[in-house]
Amino acid sequence: MEKLHLKTQDNISLTANALLADGPFAVVLMHAMPAIKESWSELAIRLNSNNVTVLVFDFRGHGESEGGHGTDMFLAHPELMGVIVDFLEK
Repeated sequence: MEKLHLKTQDNISLTANALLADGPFAVVLMHAMPAIKESWSELAIRLNSNNVTVLVFDFRGHGESEGGHGTDMFLAHPELMGVIVDFLEK
């Protein structure tokens, strides 16, 4: 597992764990509120053992990520999708 710090457009660092695989598939697991990326650990490991790349991250203000708490985190910060896509394209 590789720990990453993904930067948003407004320079907030989102902490993520990446489980890389050689297979053609990748999934992004987003935790519920309130929760943290580790709530997906068991599923992430199971998917990765089946040759799937997995990215799990803490939303802003949750777990190890910077930023304040809020609601509708994904909708309030649409650039997050770009950060995730950038990672997956690498």
